[in-house]
Amino acid sequence: SGPVSTPIWIVCQPQSINTPLIKNLTMTFDNVHVTSGIDEYDSFCILTKATTLILSYRSTFSQMAALLSSHSNVQVHYPIFDMKPIVSIEVPTWNYHLVNANHDGIAEFNVPTKRITFRLD
Repeated sequence: SGPVSTPIWIVCQPQSINTPLIKNLTMTFDNVHVTSGIDEYDSFCILTKATTLILSYRSTFSQMAALLSSHSNVQVHYPIFDMKPIVSIEVPTWNYHLVNANHDGIAEFNVPTKRITFRLD
């Protein structure tokens, strides 16, 4: 048999489970597990145990889980929609990615934090 792939956990809101994005991810990748976030404690624990996180834009819940990660070298990826994003907190070690105008891809990977004007609205 082939190598076992690392599990991919998708933690999302219950209404997001049947969206095209989630369905596409589960069909594209092997070993994908989707949890609805109904049990907040369980979802938070899954997020804090992850070694790589792709956060939802403006999701304080996932940002806090990333900050409280049990891994000192956690990789955090955060999408931004312009160079003046609204964020709960700026973290220099996170990877900020500029989403393209159609919101269906990345226009620029790893935007340096010194080029971003963070704001709290």
